[in-house]
Amino acid sequence: MEMMRKLMNVNFFGHVALTKKLLPLLITKCDSRVVNVVSAAGFFTFPNTSAYSASKHALKSFSDCLRREMVPWNLRVSIIEPGALRTPMLEGYEDTLRNVWNGLPTDVQERWGISYLNSIITKAINSPFMINADDPSRVVRAIQHAVMNSKPHIRYRPGPVLSQGHKTKSSTKEEIGDCMICLEQLGSSYHKLEVCGHVFHKVCIDQWFQSNGKQSCPSCGYVYGISPQPPNGRMIVKYINKPLPGFENENYGSDQPTIEIVYTFKAGLQGPLNPNPGKPYSGTTRNAYLPNNEEGKEVLRLLRKAFDDQHIFTIGRSTTSGQDNVITWNDIHHKTSIHGGPERFAYPDPTYLFRVRQELADKGYK
Repeated sequence: MEMMRKLMNVNFFGHVALTKKLLPLLITKCDSRVVNVVSAAGFFTFPNTSAYSASKHALKSFSDCLRREMVPWNLRVSIIEPGALRTPMLEGYEDTLRNVWNGLPTDVQERWGISYLNSIITKAINSPFMINADDPSRVVRAIQHAVMNSKPHIRYRPGPVLSQGHKTKSSTKEEIGDCMICLEQLGSSYHKLEVCGHVFHKVCIDQWFQSNGKQSCPSCGYVYGISPQPPNGRMIVKYINKPLPGFENENYGSDQPTIEIVYTFKAGLQGPLNPNPGKPYSGTTRNAYLPNNEEGKEVLRLLRKAFDDQHIFTIGRSTTSGQDNVITWNDIHHKTSIHGGPERFAYPDPTYLFRVRQELADKGYK
C-alpha cells in the first residue's frame, strides 16, 4: 500500500496540486493552457500494472473534467497519452522488474515464485507493445503542438497504441484522438468545426448544439450561432447603498456603491430558432450585481448592448438543474449573489470583472 500511495502522489496528486495552485493565475490570462502527460495506460490496462494504470486513469479523468469546467474561462486542457517509447526506462525494464521483486518481502516472493517473475519479464519483452516502441521525439512534437498551436487538440496519442487483440494501430491520427463529448474514438468519420478546428462525432455535436440552446464549441467555447433569448425580457438597473465585498475601499463619488441588475421574462412559446419551436418555456427573474465604479459601469454598458441584441440569455437545458426548455445564461457569467465568493457566484472575486469583459469581447462587445 505504501508503494501505491507513493505512486499516486507522484503521478496524480502532484499534477492536481500544481494545477490547483496555478489556476487563479491561468484563468486571468488569455488563451492559457494546461497540458498533462498521462500514458496509454490511462485507457488501456496491462496485468501487473494496477497501481500505475490507476494513477494514469485518475489523471486522465481529472484532466477531462477540468477541460469542461474551464470552458467559460477559455482555459484549454490537453492530454498527452504516449504509447511505448524507446527510452532508457524501457531499455532497463527487466532490471526494473527484478529490483522491484528483490524489494518485496520474502513471504510474497515465496507465494508467487521466481518462475512467475520470469514469465512476466518474458511476456513484457516479447509483447508487441515493447517491440513497436517509437521515437520519444513524437511526444515532444505533441507537447509543442498543444502549447503553441492556436487550435490545440483535446487528446494526443503519440507512439504505438495496441488494441485488446494486440494489433498495432497507426499513430498517424494521434492529433485527432477522441470525441470530447462522448469520449469515444472518432475513427475515420467525424465533423470538424469550421473556425476553431475541433472535431467531434457529427451526431454528438448536433445533439450538443440542440440541447444547450447555443452553438458553441464544447472545447474552446467559440460561438457559431445563438439560440435567441425570449423577446419579452426587461433589464432594470437599480442601486444599493452598501459596497460589494472586495470593493469597500473604492472611491465611488456617491452613496450608492453597488449596481443591481434585475432581468425579468414572462412565460411564452419557443420561436423557430429555439431548440423546440412551439413548446412552452417558463418565465424567470434573475438578479446580478456589479460595483458602481468605472469598470463596473463599463461592464453594465456592455451588458446592456448584449441584452438588447438578445445575447445574455437563451432557451435550453439548465446546467444547474438539468431541466430542459428553460431560460438560462448564454455564457456571459453574472454574479447573482453579493456574499459567498466564487463558489456561490458572488463576491469577493478579484478577477471577475476582467473575465466577464473577456466573455463579452468574445461575443463582439468591447
